[in-house]
Amino acid sequence: IIQKMVRYFRFVLAVIAFYGMVVVNLTRTDFNITIINMTRSDCNDSRPKFHGQKVNANVSDYHDGSDVYFCWDTKIEELLVCAYFIGYLFQLPGGYFAQKIGAYYIVATSMAMTILLCFVTPEAAMQSWQLLMIVRILQGLGAAVTFPGMTAMWSKWAPTNEKATLFSITNSGHFVGAALADALSGLICQNMVWGGWQGVFRIFGIIGIVWLVLWCVFTSSKPETNWWLSMEELTYIENNRAPPRPNHKIPWKWVLTSPCVIGIYVAHISNYYGYLIVLVCMPQYLKDVHNLDMSNLGLFTALPVLAMFVMSIMSGRVTDLLISSGKVSTTVARKVNTLIGLVIPGVVSITIAYASSLSTTIVIILMVILQGTNGFVFAGYHVNYIDVSPENAGVTSGIGNSIATISGIAGPLILYYFQEMDGDKTGEWRKLFSSVGGVMITGAVIYCFLGKGERQVTQESDKYEELDGSNGAETK
Repeated sequence: IIQKMVRYFRFVLAVIAFYGMVVVNLTRTDFNITIINMTRSDCNDSRPKFHGQKVNANVSDYHDGSDVYFCWDTKIEELLVCAYFIGYLFQLPGGYFAQKIGAYYIVATSMAMTILLCFVTPEAAMQSWQLLMIVRILQGLGAAVTFPGMTAMWSKWAPTNEKATLFSITNSGHFVGAALADALSGLICQNMVWGGWQGVFRIFGIIGIVWLVLWCVFTSSKPETNWWLSMEELTYIENNRAPPRPNHKIPWKWVLTSPCVIGIYVAHISNYYGYLIVLVCMPQYLKDVHNLDMSNLGLFTALPVLAMFVMSIMSGRVTDLLISSGKVSTTVARKVNTLIGLVIPGVVSITIAYASSLSTTIVIILMVILQGTNGFVFAGYHVNYIDVSPENAGVTSGIGNSIATISGIAGPLILYYFQEMDGDKTGEWRKLFSSVGGVMITGAVIYCFLGKGERQVTQESDKYEELDGSNGAETK
């Protein structure tokens, strides 16, 4: 019945994968907003600082009769925000096993752990901030599998002329998840009917369970083993995807030293430095510099992310149409999208850094431009992992995202370093946003010199397959 109703099941799979990315970012971004509501701004040295030790209703300073609050200093808050990214660093094992065992099993298992830990976050916070930090690290570890896992899955599912579209739909879940987390976390925190800040983690955990059921029922690591896929669509996918290379061993030397892959890694690192700093630090920036009210904070920070969602899907579809029509080569398409996605956001970031007198409305508009154009990278370097070597895409994307995620740890720590250097909040943010612009523009330039769009010969056995006519490099 489903086969008759859904002619293009691969797009159903893309929507489920998109939903999975939403869940990943709900469980990651929720803490950036929620921690502002979890902590007291009126703590001082005359009061006992519990630093997350279990709080009860008898402690009037930290309990208002309806919710629990903590007196954590700035250093602890920054550590808790960064803790998720410590676990998120370990993506290479996820990419390796997704490639060898299958993305279906690896993603389901790891995300089940992440969703469970989302539920227990409030209880961990009640015990100690150290326990909460461990929970956040483990959450990041579970979510680390998703990006390389999804990349490995699409390397087997995506027809050549739909790669950027399917990849962009999937990864736009990052932006929608971040937007929902920003918008909903603030609203839930302000409403005790939904459980206050504790309700954020429980509601998002329920959303995650619904996705997990859909993933387990409808998806598979490759189209050949999917129960819901029609034979007509399976034949279409097999005839239009990159031909598999049987008995392929991971060419570690090529993975670590190939110039075109290094170019992707550099673009990935520079993009994540900017994207994650904006994602993690933007709420605090709007509060510090523009005195934006907490009840409006989530909605304002959600607007740029929604722009990113729209632009990423649009650029993916347009790119696939241009490549399939022969109007541009794959190499040119990837480089143009990467330039748009990194250079324009870099320039806008520097503009924000040196225009502190701008109104809040103008800053929000600039943020919409910054993150909207940043969405082009998913039709650029991001899908390039599959272009150059689909059989190694899980491993290469795992390495790239692992290195890039260091930015998630570095961003808040760099801000904390600037705060220690001087007490001028405007100066702190100017330095941070200037660094974002410089890194993103530099990454775009390096990628344009090193990047390629054609499928690469990664080891000697690939050459023999091509000579036999069993496989050919893409020439677009």
